[in-house]
Amino acid sequence: MNEKRASSDARGTQRKLTLALAAYAVIAFVAGTTLDGKLRIAIWILLAALAVKTWIASVSDANH
Repeated sequence: MNEKRASSDARGTQRKLTLALAAYAVIAFVAGTTLDGKLRIAIWILLAALAVKTWIASVSDANH
């Protein structure tokens, strides 16, 4: 029974990660089409950092 729950939790975590990264991608796309110059670059860097932090937290959570 615990294996089934662990599998379900892993799928839920994977889905949350996918949705979060997709949201970052949508925001980056919108920023790319509406902003220009240094502000666009800064937003892209911020979103990339958040995506990496989210991915690291997901991997860390999966290992525990």
